[in-house]
Amino acid sequence: MASFLSTGPVLSLQNGLGNLEILSDYVFENAAVGVTTNAVTRLKPGHVEWVGKGDLFLGGPKGKEFVKTLASLNASFVEDVSSILWNKLLLNVAINPLAAICGVKNGELRKEPLLSQAESTMMEAANVARILGVVIDEDHELISRLHSVLDSTADNICSCLLYTSPSP
Repeated sequence: MASFLSTGPVLSLQNGLGNLEILSDYVFENAAVGVTTNAVTRLKPGHVEWVGKGDLFLGGPKGKEFVKTLASLNASFVEDVSSILWNKLLLNVAINPLAAICGVKNGELRKEPLLSQAESTMMEAANVARILGVVIDEDHELISRLHSVLDSTADNICSCLLYTSPSP
């Protein structure tokens, strides 16, 4: 049996699936999860550059309790945070592994054959989400968002590549 980490609401702000479920094991109904679509580039340890304005979505049993605290970041509450989590995951699935394996910045994925690979990877993951019953965007919206993110983060070194290669 899990023990309480806190008696108050606890917010997880990180990429990936399962964070709310894991946190809920320890704080039960006091859990909240956040998803941001802001983009940053790591310039050097301790220094980042904000390269893409995004949104901050909060969900989970206590998600509403953090909206006021994070108002300066334009936080908003969503009932179904799984859709937001999956839509972001689909972008990460399409970009990060491919850029890391190929040793390229995000913008290189705008060229063939890497673009087709990124799109195919995203669509495969989207099919998994739909099989699991997750409501995600239509294929054309997913592809459009992928292209937009690749354009706006063209000079980014994705985190998978950043942490597997020597520092620039």
